[in-house]
Amino acid sequence: MRFLVFSLLLFSLYVHASEVALSQEEQRYIEAHPIVRVHNEMDWAPFNFYEDGRAQGLSIDVMNLIAQKVGLKVAYITGYSWNEFLTMMQENRLDVMLNIVKNDDRENYLLFTTPYQSVAHCVVVRNDAPWKIETIHDILDKNIAMEEGFFNHHYLKEHYPNTRLTLKKDTLSTLQSIAYNETDLTVGLVPVETYMIKRYGLSNLKVIGISDEELFAPKDLRIATSVHNPILIGILQKGLDAIDQEERNRIVNLWVNTNVEKIMNWNLLFKILFFFFLILAGTLFWTWRVKRIQKELADSNFLMHNLLNAIPNPLFYKDANGAFLGFNQSYEEAFGIDSTRFIGKTVLDLDYLPPEDRLKYHQEDMRVIQHTLSLKREQDMVFHDGAVHHTLYSVNGFKTLKGKPGGLIGIFADISHQKKIQHELEISRHEVEESHKAMKDSIEYASLIQHSLLPNHTLLHRFFSDYCLLWQPKDIVGGDIYFMEEFDDGNTLLVMMMDCTGHGVAGAFVTMLVKAVERQIIATIRHQHERISPAKILGIFNQSIKHLLNQHDASAINNAGFDGAVLLYDKINACITFAGACLPLFCLQTDGTLSILQGNKHSVGYKQSQTEYVFREHVLSVEQGMRFYITSDGFWDQNGGEKGFPFGKSRFTDLLKKHYQEPFADQEEIFIKTLHAYQGTEIRSDDIMLIGLKI
Repeated sequence: MRFLVFSLLLFSLYVHASEVALSQEEQRYIEAHPIVRVHNEMDWAPFNFYEDGRAQGLSIDVMNLIAQKVGLKVAYITGYSWNEFLTMMQENRLDVMLNIVKNDDRENYLLFTTPYQSVAHCVVVRNDAPWKIETIHDILDKNIAMEEGFFNHHYLKEHYPNTRLTLKKDTLSTLQSIAYNETDLTVGLVPVETYMIKRYGLSNLKVIGISDEELFAPKDLRIATSVHNPILIGILQKGLDAIDQEERNRIVNLWVNTNVEKIMNWNLLFKILFFFFLILAGTLFWTWRVKRIQKELADSNFLMHNLLNAIPNPLFYKDANGAFLGFNQSYEEAFGIDSTRFIGKTVLDLDYLPPEDRLKYHQEDMRVIQHTLSLKREQDMVFHDGAVHHTLYSVNGFKTLKGKPGGLIGIFADISHQKKIQHELEISRHEVEESHKAMKDSIEYASLIQHSLLPNHTLLHRFFSDYCLLWQPKDIVGGDIYFMEEFDDGNTLLVMMMDCTGHGVAGAFVTMLVKAVERQIIATIRHQHERISPAKILGIFNQSIKHLLNQHDASAINNAGFDGAVLLYDKINACITFAGACLPLFCLQTDGTLSILQGNKHSVGYKQSQTEYVFREHVLSVEQGMRFYITSDGFWDQNGGEKGFPFGKSRFTDLLKKHYQEPFADQEEIFIKTLHAYQGTEIRSDDIMLIGLKI
């Protein structure tokens, strides 16, 4: 039969006479293009493949029959990948594509005939795959092997772009990647996948039929030409239309029914047996069928028995009357029973359970079965070892194919170990919370102490016409601190700002040390009645901290200190004396002119600081309406904005110049809102301190 069909198809290559009516334009086209170049794949059986030195397959036979009917010759082009064939079509190096599925993208450059074959879709997985696949959503989290450029590739890429796709050049390498455990599954056409699995002995693969949405709906195979070749597509369509049903069936039966493993056609078999064995056919058929069903049932029961025993949790199942149908091995071991003693009995017969529990469970079973319920609860169970096990019990009712109550399946999951761990974690969490609360309470009390060290704001009110004081530690306590001291019977005010090492508890400890040194300096000034020098005050701080922390060389264990600013305001002489350690003084004239007095680029107290370092002083005459600002670097070092960069001094000075005429209370609010807006979702990086003064 195959040889006869092949001979007819081979002969068609040499026939020029047309069996269908063609227009003059179509006849002229064939005279000008007597041979058409048609794509043929190396290995895509049973539709088209290359074997024994020639193109073969269902699609090849259809194309040859079309060529015979319209008077064309065919030259099959083999040896390229699917994507390469599509490119050849677009570049006019190929005339015809076979067995192609139409989609929106391909319609941009191809013309299609009507379908000549509709093929079911399937999923291919390994035999030991643990997944239950019923819809497309069951495969989206898997590693899917796919022939590059095929319809399925474009569909998943367009509709489910986050799917993991491993692209292969052809169907064989796709199936091999699943068989060798490189990928999880593929989606393809049933005849192709089944044929290839059988042909190449990939016995660890299985085909799963599925019907879910467009991806798994049967696919129509068509013939296509370039959009620039509408005459040829018309010729091919006429040839396809001229193929009658008998011819179609002959080709399909030749390639699909003989090459794809399918369920036996019992009607056909019965007719054959009836023709040859009119009297014995019925008896032989039913005898064979009963034995086959019995074997299938035995195999099915054996498989189900092994599957149930592979489940590590105790499991049982019952019929519609609540009678046991079976147990798995884990159930027998957990409760120490011989399952054969209880098959056909109900929970009322389980003598290892208390009588009241048996009645309660039986009533529950019947309710689950009658109403097809699903129940889940945690409960303590005494196992065969005599110990109480904490279990998660789950039971589900099911119906028969006719929709009637069929029984139930129950399973116990021993979660004793998980509950023990959960209890231990709960104890640990409580201990951590208690420790955290104690620590937080201690830090909050330390915050009260730190706040008590800060001076009274009334001093600023007595010396300046307006002021703002922004002090915001990053944590409950902070490393930024300020001091103020009044001298000369209320005519002189000393203002000090320190940005100490670190923030939080570490920074707060340094501020306590700085406070102690500050009190010693103030006491010395008052006792000796000496001239107040901001530069000298910074120098004394530097020497004292290095001495107290033994930070005289690089081998010192500690490395603490601060950046600071010291400002002395003399009302009588209308001047300000300023000295800074890495912190500047911002001065705004009444006309908005901004000047910056830079402090020395030398911090106070650190190991690298020079013990005898002399800080520089700036003396500035002042007049009514002038404004002065000192701030720690926490403000302009805060990250934020679109790129996460620091706020910066430039943006800070622009903020001062823009709003300097506002009342300081409004300025303080503007500073806070501007910084928060810039910070956005970034984490606060440091303590923030800013003092603004108006003469």
